[in-house]
Amino acid sequence: MILNQQTETGKYPGAYVFPPVKGLENRRPVTGLDFASLYPSLIITYNLSPDKIILSQERAEQSGKKLHKISFKFNNQDCLTWSIQHNNIPEEKGLYTIVLEYLSSKRNEMKKRLAPLKEKKEDMELVIASMGKGLSLPEAIEKELANAEGKKRDSLTKNLYHFINKARHEFMAEYDSICFDCSCLDAKQYALKVYMNTFYGTAGDSKSSFFLRALAGGVTSAGQRNIKLVADFVKRKGFGIKYGDTDFLYLVCPEERFQRCDEAYDSGNGISKEEYWSRMVEISIVEMEKLRDEVNVFLKEDNGSPYLKMAYEEVLFPVVFTGKKKYYGIPHESKPNFNKKPFIREVEIVKRGQSTLFRKIGKRIMDESLKVNNIRTLHQIIEDVLRESVKDISRTDLNDLIKTAVWKPDKDNKSVQRFMSRMRDRHTREEADAKRLIKKGLTPEPFLYEISEPGERFEYVVVENDLSQKVGDKMEYPEVARQLGKKIDISYYLNSVVSLCARFINYEDIYQPSPEAVLEALKKLKDANKAKHNGVSGDDKADAGVADEDDLDEEDEDEIDEDKVSKIRDALAQKSAEKWVRGYIKKLHTGPKKNHAIISHLWKEANTYAKNLFNSTYADKIVKYLGNDVYWSSYLNALDKQEESIRLKLTTLLAEISKIDVGCRDRMYKLVTKPGKRKPKAMTLEKYILAYIQENECALLADLRSIWYKMVGLETTRYRMLSKLQDDKKDNSSEADIDDIIELYC
Repeated sequence: MILNQQTETGKYPGAYVFPPVKGLENRRPVTGLDFASLYPSLIITYNLSPDKIILSQERAEQSGKKLHKISFKFNNQDCLTWSIQHNNIPEEKGLYTIVLEYLSSKRNEMKKRLAPLKEKKEDMELVIASMGKGLSLPEAIEKELANAEGKKRDSLTKNLYHFINKARHEFMAEYDSICFDCSCLDAKQYALKVYMNTFYGTAGDSKSSFFLRALAGGVTSAGQRNIKLVADFVKRKGFGIKYGDTDFLYLVCPEERFQRCDEAYDSGNGISKEEYWSRMVEISIVEMEKLRDEVNVFLKEDNGSPYLKMAYEEVLFPVVFTGKKKYYGIPHESKPNFNKKPFIREVEIVKRGQSTLFRKIGKRIMDESLKVNNIRTLHQIIEDVLRESVKDISRTDLNDLIKTAVWKPDKDNKSVQRFMSRMRDRHTREEADAKRLIKKGLTPEPFLYEISEPGERFEYVVVENDLSQKVGDKMEYPEVARQLGKKIDISYYLNSVVSLCARFINYEDIYQPSPEAVLEALKKLKDANKAKHNGVSGDDKADAGVADEDDLDEEDEDEIDEDKVSKIRDALAQKSAEKWVRGYIKKLHTGPKKNHAIISHLWKEANTYAKNLFNSTYADKIVKYLGNDVYWSSYLNALDKQEESIRLKLTTLLAEISKIDVGCRDRMYKLVTKPGKRKPKAMTLEKYILAYIQENECALLADLRSIWYKMVGLETTRYRMLSKLQDDKKDNSSEADIDDIIELYC
């Protein structure tokens, strides 16, 4: 074997991806089938070893061996090479194949030894949890045995019953020993897994001494071929593909498999929803185990090797796919369990550095979407969670706002570098002040500002800063913010969840870009790539209307494949969804203020207008009714009693109106807060409301106008009632009479 002496750049085929069907899947269970150790298995199956690869077509034809053809593209050029098939004959197996077979057998042995230890550890943890609730060791064991069924009961009996007469400390000593053995074995098998994958990794690394492009391309092209083969096979069987990537497929059983449980559920008129879901999960588990066996028989017939296999992973139901390699759901392994902790794959809340507030919002969205009795869409859940979060954010504990970051002096993280520069300056001043105090014989206060060591993770919060809107200028140590009473920048924390929330809903039709927008983004990306290829800096990628590096990678080639188009489309949809979330949060944050301004204006003008009506209507009766001012005061007193309920009605209506058309509420707010000496009269707002009702047939706004009209008309109605009472020679109306009238009209 000749070691590589050069490095080269370029791209050979990557993994094949079946784009996820984004959104909430709570209609049918989704089940995972996963290739076991895909790349090492492909090397073994196709004998992809440096000593068994033939690079020349002439040599391949002269070899007289049974060959596996390797064909792939590299830098837009076709590459063709071959490997000698081993046909399970030891003498024909290459070096990599032999070594990986040995390592694979060792790893499988470790996993077999690990499985019963893990099972025992999990069983003991059930007992420990019960003891944490006040039960003794025997009581906890009996409780778990009583609650278990079938195979689980057998497992618990085998692993726990012999502890029934032992002391608690003996049980815990055994548990600690089991944990240690599990950790050791798991670390060893994982180390083997990583090492086995380096056979492919080093072949694809042009800087490695073991670089061999033909081998790396052979592995990935074989991976693409096999996952496509399996996909075609399962689709012929009637299974649907929800998502697939590299070495796994998430599948849905054919509809007819669920016919009987659909009939039993009868759209909610039969068995309970949880029972219905449990039956669907049970059906999926059985069907996928059958399918797994059929797939493995099919693969063996195709390649003649027992090494390339798929394993049944778990059922996820409900499940939400938010993007490639981003999803979460309730996992069910051997039986349905809707109380299990969600399985989360690369959703932002699992990333380090985020605040507890951020995690809580994300977790609540996920928890709400995975509930058995949830009937809301993801969009509705986002709206509800954000509404509650904005409402409660002013009462959020400072500890829930703490974020973390790592200071790396050589990394271009502008916010962190700016923050650390400020901290160094303040720390230097603190040291100087401390020295002066010590010289005077005084004891200095403990330092507030400390400088983190390079590579160390530190905590911070973001506070308001009137002089600068740069995050680095608004970062502060939590203890400093607490001691100095600095005001938290609420807007920053609300904006921090924009991207997270948009990820859940960017698949909806309203956020999808037009074909013209996609073509425009493609053109700008290609122009930027050409400029980069020619040594020109190019425009900022953000100016191209394309997402950042996490969403879209640049490529040094003119032709952009379908995967790139998909990434551009997703990036534009994400931006559109972020725009909506940002606007919705702003509306929630400023909505109460606007509602209060509109209602206060209505209330004030209603009273003014009512007084004017009173004066004009009864001007000729002032002499006759000397008690008019008394009546007017009693009217206001009675109306004040109803103020809270009337304001509540108006607030509720404004909230409903803003859901339908936030622009309507915003225009009303502009009318009542119009600057200048001449403020608009109530009737100016009334004319707008009336015009809007006529144009848009808005029933809610008509209700708002109706309640306001009742406020305005109360005075006239009351005095008509008083006139009637006096005409009938009855006593003057009491305040109770006025209350009745107001109650009637409001």
